Amino acid sequence: MTFFDLSGISKYRQELMGFSAILILACHAVGNEVLMPSFVKTILNFGNIGVDMFLFLSGMGMYYSLKFERGGVIRWYQRRYKRILIPYLTIAFPFYVFKLLVGDSSILDALCDISTISYWTHHRSAWFIALLLPLYAVTPLLSKIIDIFRNRWIPTILLSLTFIVSSVYLRDSGGVIANNVGFAISRVPCFVVGYWLGRMIQDGYKLNFWVAFFAPVLLFVSLYLYPGNIYCFWILMFPLMQLLIWFFDYKYKAVKWFDTVCLFMGTITLESYLTNGFSATIIRHINWMIDGVNFNYGNYVHYTCVLVFGLLWAIVAHRIANHILKGKHST
Repeated sequence: MTFFDLSGISKYRQELMGFSAILILACHAVGNEVLMPSFVKTILNFGNIGVDMFLFLSGMGMYYSLKFERGGVIRWYQRRYKRILIPYLTIAFPFYVFKLLVGDSSILDALCDISTISYWTHHRSAWFIALLLPLYAVTPLLSKIIDIFRNRWIPTILLSLTFIVSSVYLRDSGGVIANNVGFAISRVPCFVVGYWLGRMIQDGYKLNFWVAFFAPVLLFVSLYLYPGNIYCFWILMFPLMQLLIWFFDYKYKAVKWFDTVCLFMGTITLESYLTNGFSATIIRHINWMIDGVNFNYGNYVHYTCVLVFGLLWAIVAHRIANHILKGKHST
């Protein structure tokens, strides 16, 4: 294990996407107040980097799609937005209809939520979709800024630093909207780095394994100990991906189920992320007290139901969205 072959990121992209979804679902157990020891809660909170892995792999995918897309940038925009909006609306529409029916939302609030406007104004609705919509809009510009330089790492570092500094400034400003914008753009550097590494990944560039493993760890520790409000957990996804790729290369045959689960989750990553959050809201309406007995001690039953219902919903939504997308491509 002397070298880390970056092409492994592309080779196992779907498995890595699936693992990122698993991390997110595990992390959401904390937000759903599942009873657990504090050290387990701390470990699960690291599952936040599942979002960063998704964004990194999306940035890598943007490099490929912009390079090989036929039909120009308009065609590129059409394909990108269909791929996120159709699954999102397939899931969001019935969810907000449910909220209207049970009286949890007004029509105006539902429209603001489904459009993701309410994320920016009230930190409500699907923040991840709220980030992807403008991020995809500026991706062709970001790509031109990076690709115009011979040394592509220079604009990558400058752009990443710009997003990091802007995020810290906005989150420290105290304004609600500024804080929401700062929270969102704090996750953008991993997307930018993903785009930058896209070419190196495509070319099968190799890095010294130990340098590629420990350099991000040391950088993370340095930023984590810095007194500023810097989001830096995304840096840890690089050593994590190295370990996962090594595992998929050499160990997965012994535990084939893990490879199978990651591949499966890789097909419904976006959908499972959305349905997990929405399912928690729906299932909170269930009263687990029966004859004075709480059948939901520690919120274990609640979050088990959220996981099962969310995954089933994600599978159905994925199939519906694929059917719609295939129908659009055939016309």
